[in-house]
Amino acid sequence: MLELSGVTLCCIDTANPELALRALRCSASGIRFARTLFLADSPYDVPGIDVRVIAPLKSREAYSAFVLKTLVEHIDTAHVLLIQWDGYVINPAAWRAEFLACDYIGAKWFWHTTPENGLQEAMRVGNGGFSLRSRKLLVALQDPRIELAGPEDETICRAFRPLLEREHGIVFGSEALADAFAFEVAYPIGKPFGFHGLFNFCRVMPADEIVELTRLFTSEIARSPQLLQLGRNCMAMGQWRAAAAIFQRILEVDPAQVEAAAALPLASGNAATAPPAGRNDPCPCGSGKRYKHCHGAAGAAVGASAASDERLKQALALHQRGTPGDVAAAEATYRDVLAREPHNALAQHFLGVIHYQRGELTTALPLLERAVAAQPSEAEFHNNLGLALAAADRETDAVASYRAALSLKPDHAVAWNNLGLALQARNDVLAAIDAYRQALALRSDFAHARWNLSLALLLDGQFAEGWREYDARLALPELGRDRHRFPGPRWDGKRRPRARRCLSIPSKVWATHCSSRAMRLFSRKPVCAA
Repeated sequence: MLELSGVTLCCIDTANPELALRALRCSASGIRFARTLFLADSPYDVPGIDVRVIAPLKSREAYSAFVLKTLVEHIDTAHVLLIQWDGYVINPAAWRAEFLACDYIGAKWFWHTTPENGLQEAMRVGNGGFSLRSRKLLVALQDPRIELAGPEDETICRAFRPLLEREHGIVFGSEALADAFAFEVAYPIGKPFGFHGLFNFCRVMPADEIVELTRLFTSEIARSPQLLQLGRNCMAMGQWRAAAAIFQRILEVDPAQVEAAAALPLASGNAATAPPAGRNDPCPCGSGKRYKHCHGAAGAAVGASAASDERLKQALALHQRGTPGDVAAAEATYRDVLAREPHNALAQHFLGVIHYQRGELTTALPLLERAVAAQPSEAEFHNNLGLALAAADRETDAVASYRAALSLKPDHAVAWNNLGLALQARNDVLAAIDAYRQALALRSDFAHARWNLSLALLLDGQFAEGWREYDARLALPELGRDRHRFPGPRWDGKRRPRARRCLSIPSKVWATHCSSRAMRLFSRKPVCAA
């Protein structure tokens, strides 16, 4: 058993006590904490849990204010593991001693990409719903200059992080350590120590348990976008009984909820005919382990039939033709195959691709993630998941997906090009240049990679090679169509007296040129007059 004698396990909840107590029990399973503390507005007699009665917290703002200024009164250990009803420990074996070197660590916020307040990083650590905090931090938060500025975790980790680091010596965990600690919205890397988010329940518990939990979901939970997203995720993963129970609960509270009303018949129909999930299937959390060894579902595995294989081949041919009618027909086939075989990874993947191509990322990502979990050895699955992650502005996760694809297929030129784009989006220009060069080494006629290389070289100030590669744009259909737009001969760069030249610069290239010039100017050492 894991011994955490310097850590208090704590949950603060005056709205969902049964769910909160469940989260505490799950977290304490396999771990011996210094104390398990439940702060609630009513007394509960629960063995092994210290219950303290507090005034009701009637809003998120009240909860945040309590955590920011009052929690310190209840914690006497060096650290507190603060959880909420929809987040808890799932893998005690993932605990690292390095977590205790942090004053704050929580799941990464992938959507923050721009550094603020002159800092060198984007302050993406992190989510407070499952977070480890030191008592030193709780004491520092009593600084009268620190006032609530939105949710308590954003107040701590963004609004006042510079002050906490500068004047109180508070240490925030690194992004890499945060990925090992917990996941929330971002795709989990392996199986972290814990998680947060109702929409992740399908990744961390058997479908039958989700069905049982729906009876505890309050009207507020039933109306939440998080529960609707959990329903979508359950459908994407073939957890039809769970999806049906979720949509039924939503409609009990809000009969006019259009999406739930449309999804319930499909989920109920599939729940009545589909075999249960297999114990030997890959766990949807992405750990790489079998489900029975990870999160414990039971049932019989469902494999793809020869008839389905043939139908999917035909659907892929339609999908690749790309006309609206062909894509619609392909989508209908993917959905029909999944209705019969919920774990068909190929159908999941290409249905996810269709949603990605439409820009429907919240629907695409669970499908693509499930396909990767089911067939982790398929390089193209990782590459296409990377595209969707990049479209969701999750460049760091996209980079990980592209690298996974390349570890399986090192000669995947398209994945090298995609990796370059994701690295460049993170301002890692030199690494992006290397990735584009790898793509071109594999396919010298890869015009998109050559064009991307030219822009990256210009951005890095390598003008001679950048402009030399710049003509690669003319091989691209989307740019080369203008090559003969203007009459007259094309200038070859030679000086000619009294000759007039017409210069046409695409706005994107002009912006790249100007920014690269500005970066070179600002990077020069200042000149001081004596």
